[in-house]
Amino acid sequence: MLLLNSRRREDDEEFEEENLFDDEEAVSPVIATILLVAITVVLAGVIYVWAGSLADTNVKGVPRMTFQAEANTADADQANWFWMIKATYAATPLATQAIVVSVQWTNASGQQFYQTQMAPYPGGDSEMVYGRVPSNSPNMITFFDDLDCASGPCITTFNEGDRIYIRMNDNDGLIQNLEIHVQYKVPRGAAYVLKQYDATPNSIR
Repeated sequence: MLLLNSRRREDDEEFEEENLFDDEEAVSPVIATILLVAITVVLAGVIYVWAGSLADTNVKGVPRMTFQAEANTADADQANWFWMIKATYAATPLATQAIVVSVQWTNASGQQFYQTQMAPYPGGDSEMVYGRVPSNSPNMITFFDDLDCASGPCITTFNEGDRIYIRMNDNDGLIQNLEIHVQYKVPRGAAYVLKQYDATPNSIR
């Protein structure tokens, strides 16, 4: 009788050990599932950040660009003074036709507004904006395209090195205060402000 009870206890202990071992093995799929979920969440976060970065450099988002601006009053003739805005960084080149510059100011005749594209759509550059500087164009705004035709196709883009010029004078004389907006306008879509400036003959910021 004692021997039988002893064997039963041993059998019960072996059964409990086997069940415990099986239970411990059963935890592994749960942990694996948790790890997979965690990895999926991390990857989703990485993809979200990456996609967000792309969105800042295409037509679906505001392109990332930096600019440097200065007021140029070095010429003895005040009629040749201008403000210059230079693109110093572009996450990706933009279509020049999509860049629109608008200026607003007040003179003796009242409030004035002027807006133009940096490169015209098919139809000609009647305003003499593209590829011009204040010295060879009478227009209020001109655009010098820093093209590198030696290293590849000569295609216009709005990119590093490109310069926008804005005259300091209108028909009434020297402009004392000017508001400037450099915009990226998606065809048949929204317009995004790349940079905004307040300018005087002594500064642009």
